[in-house]
Amino acid sequence: MRLRHARHNENTCKHLKDTGQFNDWVITTAFYSAIHFIDHELFPKQYEDPTNGRPRMFHNFESYYLRTDRTENKHKVRQNLVDDYIPELSDEYQTLKDNCWNARYVDYSFTTDVSDLCYNCMQRVKEICEPAV
Repeated sequence: MRLRHARHNENTCKHLKDTGQFNDWVITTAFYSAIHFIDHELFPKQYEDPTNGRPRMFHNFESYYLRTDRTENKHKVRQNLVDDYIPELSDEYQTLKDNCWNARYVDYSFTTDVSDLCYNCMQRVKEICEPAV
């Protein structure tokens, strides 16, 4: 399911990118595509339970997040998981998260260079997280 959602968002992102318009939505769809690719890579897996430190199987991000103290938002918790378990994607995730935040809540006007950067970050995430077909 996560991969199907990731690919759907990726296709939407590519379509928007190809129009040469709506750079803010290229950035946003790149970020949300990356989230699904990352969640596919991170789950299901066994992690230390945030509540008691014992190993526990987590089937998805939501079940993991519910065990945290939730003082950090979901994106920060996911960033921590990426930093710890897929560190080669830490910069890409941070770039996507920051630019998406700005596109959604600060200013929707972005250059094609920034949307291309985010598209390429998403493609790098896909390369690492999607299984070879």
